[in-house]
Amino acid sequence: MNPGQAFRFLIWAQSCRDKGRHLDAADVMVRWEVSRATAFRLLAHYFDAMGWQWPKPRDTQLRVPKGMGAGRDWREERACA
Repeated sequence: MNPGQAFRFLIWAQSCRDKGRHLDAADVMVRWEVSRATAFRLLAHYFDAMGWQWPKPRDTQLRVPKGMGAGRDWREERACA
């Protein structure tokens, strides 16, 4: 995804939020035709851009990426990899 597409993604995500629509990785995968991993990365960037903390999986429909335990901070592990 290039920077222009990423910017359009942020605008789309914000408009969904303004409409009261819950975003999850499946929405992102279908709308933007990206892989599951890319969808989670995009959502993580969106939360960071908005100054929010990544929600805990039990509080939302978002799931922890495969291979990561529910209690681990997978964003830090991914950044180090």
